[in-house]
Amino acid sequence: MGTRANEGLVVIFWDRVDGTIIGYCGADQVEWLRQRLTEFAALIDWRTAQYTTDYPLGTELGLPLPAGPSGEPALEFLLRMNLEEDLPEEARLLWEPDFLAWLREGVDHAVRVLPTDGSPIVLHDNPETLRHWNAVLFNLRVAYAVTWVPEVLLHDELPEPPADLRPRYDHARWLWEAVHSLANFADA
Repeated sequence: MGTRANEGLVVIFWDRVDGTIIGYCGADQVEWLRQRLTEFAALIDWRTAQYTTDYPLGTELGLPLPAGPSGEPALEFLLRMNLEEDLPEEARLLWEPDFLAWLREGVDHAVRVLPTDGSPIVLHDNPETLRHWNAVLFNLRVAYAVTWVPEVLLHDELPEPPADLRPRYDHARWLWEAVHSLANFADA
């Protein structure tokens, strides 16, 4: 199984071996992914630390909730994308903790699965693991794009980047390919 360069990044390839799915990519991409997932976890933790029971019935219910929107573009975009569009803001704030807890759990799992020694990524070959891992990568890709290259969200394919933004575009492209190649591989 060979590798192919994508603007300096090694494209991720997936393979099935004895009930596992193996992801092959460069050690640099795995380390970059680990760093972005760690930052993503910190963003989620920052937001959930803002939850409070300081609302009517909050003390009685004991359910910490966000007092209002985070104001953080990546989180707000993810919430709009993952929660029903027609939900009123109060309902979004009620569902946000469940979504972010699910996402944070997935990020933790993804970080634990990433190798530290340059070996391949190993996933259990079952639909739940693949859907969850792909969802985490997809949400990370969207958060990365919103934060670093929001213009790519306006296109089905990444436009040619200005020279000074090429590394950001290349990483956004790599995440796009990681998400779509895993989804396509899992469906095959």
